[in-house]
Amino acid sequence: MAEADSGRYDFIAPTAPQLLGLILREIRGWGIERLIPEDASWSLVDVGACIGSWSIPLARARPKCSVLCIEPYKISNECLRYNAKGISNLRVILAAADEKDGMVKVGLPSVRTNPLFRIFTTAVNIGQISVFGEPGKNEEIVQSFTLDHLAQHVDVLKIDVEGCERRVLDGAQRILTEDRPLIQIEMSETNLKRDGFSVERLRELIESYDYRLVGQDGLDDIYCPSEKCG
Repeated sequence: MAEADSGRYDFIAPTAPQLLGLILREIRGWGIERLIPEDASWSLVDVGACIGSWSIPLARARPKCSVLCIEPYKISNECLRYNAKGISNLRVILAAADEKDGMVKVGLPSVRTNPLFRIFTTAVNIGQISVFGEPGKNEEIVQSFTLDHLAQHVDVLKIDVEGCERRVLDGAQRILTEDRPLIQIEMSETNLKRDGFSVERLRELIESYDYRLVGQDGLDDIYCPSEKCG
């Protein structure tokens, strides 16, 4: 276990301290936070919550909001629960959000499927755990559910699932058409290729639900339903 200071917050994570520092340095800000009123009583969902570096600061900054964290990898989920101790408006689920209910394998990527993984060969890079992991490499079998199954109502949806973004959206059709949440979603060409997808096609999919791109935060796109953009 390692501890690292991310500004105002401390996190524990199952990785080398230098790697955790790199992960936390990549967090440029919440991005979508500026669109959430300070007194909002909204439902926020973090898909691929990892150790809580996005959801925990946001839950504290918006105490009237309810935050649902979905993280499938057991040890990351345990760290998330530890990091979230004492935060009453945050709930954690051990599961994968997918295109259908069932069981999926999650694990670490290989150099073949993700060349960037070369720099992480001596440590567990928890941020890259996904269903596209190399067979047998820190692999776990976990339950999967559609987001429509896991969440009754969503006002803000953050998705960072290492190339499975299309699958999450396909399992959230009710949420996208009825709840019309704000969306913050990672756009990585390298990761999406593992699903036979692309950034262009993912953007087209989101826009097919009548969403507009309103901002970016690092690799993340931020979307707003057209009728709420003003």
